[in-house]
Amino acid sequence: MPGAKLVDGGAEFTVWAPDAEALTLCLFDGDAERQQSMARNGDLWSASAPGIIAGERYGFRADGPWQPDQGLCFDPAKLLLDPYATAIDRPFVDDPRLGERGVDTATLVPKSVLEKPFP
Repeated sequence: MPGAKLVDGGAEFTVWAPDAEALTLCLFDGDAERQQSMARNGDLWSASAPGIIAGERYGFRADGPWQPDQGLCFDPAKLLLDPYATAIDRPFVDDPRLGERGVDTATLVPKSVLEKPFP
């Protein structure tokens, strides 16, 4: 099942990205970004992150083909939210750099926040 979940000793992250050629989990401590490659299993990509706790901020970077005419616009410079996240750390803002290919957006976009599951 896609999404992020806390497990004993850390967290597990799963993303559905059938057209991606590589996916990276990005964990944030303040402005510092730590990247971890994700493993592919069919159309799903996953990664385990030991030591991660509730409240940690994260996102993803996806790499793959640049074929806008086919709806494929991969750009690993763009930080992506987890579409299954239940919280983000701040609102979105409009910035022209969001639409510029190759421009890193980690400082521009909100991060997903890992939350404890509801009881």
